[in-house]
Amino acid sequence: MRYRALVAGVLAFALTAPALGGEMLERICNDGLGDPHNIGIVYMETHVGRLYAGTWNLVEGCLLYVSEDGETWRRVIEPGYGDKDNQAVIRMRSVGGFLYVGTWNNTTGGQLWRSSTPDTGAGWEPVMQDGFGNPANLAVGSIRPFGDLLYVGMFNPSQGQEMWRSAAGGGPGSFIKSFDRGLGIRGATDASSLLVWDGHLYLGTESAQPPHPGCDVWRTGGPDESGEETWVRVGEAGFGDAKSFNAFRMIAFKGQLYVGTWGFGASSFTTQLGPKGTTIWRTSGEGDGPYTDWEQVNEDGFGNVRYDSTLAMEIVGDTLYVGGFGDHGFLFATEDGTTWREITGEEFLEASEFGIHALGELNGNLYIGVQNWTKPAELWILRPEDGSES
Repeated sequence: MRYRALVAGVLAFALTAPALGGEMLERICNDGLGDPHNIGIVYMETHVGRLYAGTWNLVEGCLLYVSEDGETWRRVIEPGYGDKDNQAVIRMRSVGGFLYVGTWNNTTGGQLWRSSTPDTGAGWEPVMQDGFGNPANLAVGSIRPFGDLLYVGMFNPSQGQEMWRSAAGGGPGSFIKSFDRGLGIRGATDASSLLVWDGHLYLGTESAQPPHPGCDVWRTGGPDESGEETWVRVGEAGFGDAKSFNAFRMIAFKGQLYVGTWGFGASSFTTQLGPKGTTIWRTSGEGDGPYTDWEQVNEDGFGNVRYDSTLAMEIVGDTLYVGGFGDHGFLFATEDGTTWREITGEEFLEASEFGIHALGELNGNLYIGVQNWTKPAELWILRPEDGSES
């Protein structure tokens, strides 16, 4: 199957405004990168010096774009990889010489694709289709290399999250199952985030189904000589509050592990337990089982209960940025991990229906992908204080 690379035609910066803290906010587009059916920019990933942006597109199927300079973007896949039921590029990961792309597909199950030349629009091959043979695996929840293994977590709301791993370079047909049925936790639905930190692979989970136990954080050192793999729970369920139901993002910042959660609320599509603002937690990894030094480093919802869901975390320079859904969305920044400032600017997020779904970095700048539902997505750039690239 051949794939055509099409120029999206994203040219003008429609709006420039100073942000709190001295950075410059600049809107790249509000037209879905040239396709009005792109209602969300869902995930961004830097690969071989280029920035890739994946979209949510309910009409044609997801699309993937690449940029060398962050201003001009071109399309590098056909819609939905030829399947319009691939609604979203929900995850990406640069692994070795390949860019891996995971999709959301409610009909036949999530898919995993890869290419060693993704910027050309060529070389794409299906690594996994039909949810690893289980159509109840609706989406790829996470992708992460660990040692010589490649791990892929799956979103399965009816049967419980699954984890798969490959010891053969992550190629087609090389994956075996690490676990299924939500690691034995009833209501655990998604292997939402994976991170390698301090010699272990960490997993953040979602628990969006009854009995609503709350999110979890697990770790593994990988399989032993017999191939058996042990996952150890290192956090209290929901960090002590079942309303924190999804450990959706993890990142390592200044020597510590940070986790951003979803709380139940209108913008997180589920309201079962009542409102809960997003929380940010960190640990230095003290203790052998559940870590004893977890601490919450923000006020619930950063002081606004409607800021309920962290969707993206990115580091640019010495600054950690956290973006998400709720009340048109939010973007906060910290240099020390505990003192937060909200990034605001003229028209920034004012027209957003949900908020920020994706953050990416290129040439020392922060790229911000906005999720809508009834209108095209927006893409913004946040430049450093001096306004120049670094």
